[in-house]
Amino acid sequence: MKDTSRNTLIVVQDPDHPLLLSDAFDVDDVHWQDAASDLRCGVKTRYRQADLACRVRIGDGARRGTAQVLLDAPARAVTPGQYAVFYRGEVCLGGGVIARRSNSRLPRAGAPEGRSATGVARAGAAP
Repeated sequence: MKDTSRNTLIVVQDPDHPLLLSDAFDVDDVHWQDAASDLRCGVKTRYRQADLACRVRIGDGARRGTAQVLLDAPARAVTPGQYAVFYRGEVCLGGGVIARRSNSRLPRAGAPEGRSATGVARAGAAP
């Protein structure tokens, strides 16, 4: 994993290490076949990967062409620069480029106790 803000490359040995997991990511340059509002669907971020159940918030106005993806369960190796493709069953709904990934379950440096890297209260933590 790269931390460009600190110019650091982080290496872990455990393939299920929390730093490799993402529970949300942003997608840019999204092109839809037919999606006008937020939706629930499956998303693939890797070739031959099983669909990951998710909720998609479709950007509008100045954010048109973007989407925020909230995964039902954390996924491994969601990688900025790769493509995310959205499906409902066998039907392709659209896709775009993964811009940013996040894991709300990880503490962020300097965050108050019980807060995640995105500032959201972690499960079991005081608000």
